[in-house]
Amino acid sequence: MKKAIATAMCLFLGSVGAVHAQQSSVPRIHHSQLEPLDTDKSGAVSKGEYQTFMGQAFAQLDANSDKRLSQNELSSVVSQEQIVAMDTSRDGSVDQAEFMNQVMTDFSTSDSDGDGQLPLKP
Repeated sequence: MKKAIATAMCLFLGSVGAVHAQQSSVPRIHHSQLEPLDTDKSGAVSKGEYQTFMGQAFAQLDANSDKRLSQNELSSVVSQEQIVAMDTSRDGSVDQAEFMNQVMTDFSTSDSDGDGQLPLKP
C-alpha cells in the first residue's frame, strides 16, 4: 500500500510545483502507473476509484491523525513549494479538503475527453 501511495502521490504532486511556477503548464497523470488504482479491473481508473484511493492516501500520510498534512508528513513525497501550492488557506499545512481539491483537479485535467475515466493505456 505504501508503494502505491507513493506512486500516486508522485503522479499528481510532481506536477503541482510546475503548475504553480508556470501557470500555462497542464498537470497530467501518468496513465501507465495507475494500475493499482483500477480496483474493478476495467482497464481504466474511474473518478470514484481515484477519489477513494486518494482519500485513503491522505489518511495514510496523516501520521498523527489530525486531518492535516504537515511538511514532516509530506516530506517523502512533496517539496515545500508543492505544499505552498496546495495550501490555499496559507496556514502552513494541507487539510483534507485542500488535498482532495488538488488531486481531483489533477484528475479532471488528465481526463482529456471528460468521460470520468483515466485509461491505463492512453
